[in-house]
Amino acid sequence: MIIRAPHVLFPDGLVADATVAVDGGRIIEASGTPDVVLPEGVLAPGLIDLQVNGFFGVDFSADEDWSEPIRRLPETGVTAFLPTFITARLDQLVAGLRRVPEDLPGARVLGVHVEGPFLSEARRGAHDPALMCDPTPPRIQALLEPGTMALITLAPERAGAMEAIARLAAAGVVVSVGHSDARADVVAALARSTRAAGIAAMVYPTMPFNAFRLVDGWPDVRTPLGYGNWLGLPEVSVPAGIGADGLPALNLSLTALPGEDAHVLALAHAYERHSRRFVPPPAKGTAGAPGKGI
Repeated sequence: MIIRAPHVLFPDGLVADATVAVDGGRIIEASGTPDVVLPEGVLAPGLIDLQVNGFFGVDFSADEDWSEPIRRLPETGVTAFLPTFITARLDQLVAGLRRVPEDLPGARVLGVHVEGPFLSEARRGAHDPALMCDPTPPRIQALLEPGTMALITLAPERAGAMEAIARLAAAGVVVSVGHSDARADVVAALARSTRAAGIAAMVYPTMPFNAFRLVDGWPDVRTPLGYGNWLGLPEVSVPAGIGADGLPALNLSLTALPGEDAHVLALAHAYERHSRRFVPPPAKGTAGAPGKGI
């Protein structure tokens, strides 16, 4: 199929009034007589969302019928994703991993992101601390058994984390650091040790700066946490949603391969220019005290 659009996002940036040829889901060239002409918008490769807890009224960790969100996720530009389960009882997580559907029309399910229960109670966020625990070998094996887990978020300071990371990596599961109370130097040391051991597991941070410590009711941004991009990959974060208080409530983090800084910046620029959902927040005080000027 050959598609023409008013704007097409290529690795070097946006190109106006361009054509791409697609075969078997892959872009093969940028020429040809179009079969489809899009009247507006930007034609870009599909987004891959690594954390979707639910969509269109469906909670992936609790509901069995995922057909509606899978069918409609492409409306948002997402063509592949990881349905995400948050901290729950181990038997509930395993049951969810076993009911992952196959071959539903719509966005592709690339596997499940299990966020918890091996997290820090001090950085629990919305997770239930009573259900948090250490990543013991039997617990890791139980999660691996269904064969549908692609990504797991854990706190590396939990007892047995290093052994768990090795086991998960051997099974082809990507490990992400998140909801962790470890300082940056601890996480960096763990990253160095995993690389030295030939373990390619801790690849990127999950939800940077999630669950701050609170000081006088406000987030303490001064404590260096282990969520920095210590792997050295170029990454840029752009606002993707505004909360009821007018401040950014959700960011879209875009990460590229080493040396592709220009590409990730071009993608972020294109997103901000053409996202109809982006509304700059009003000037509304500082992060330290509401109502005070910057």
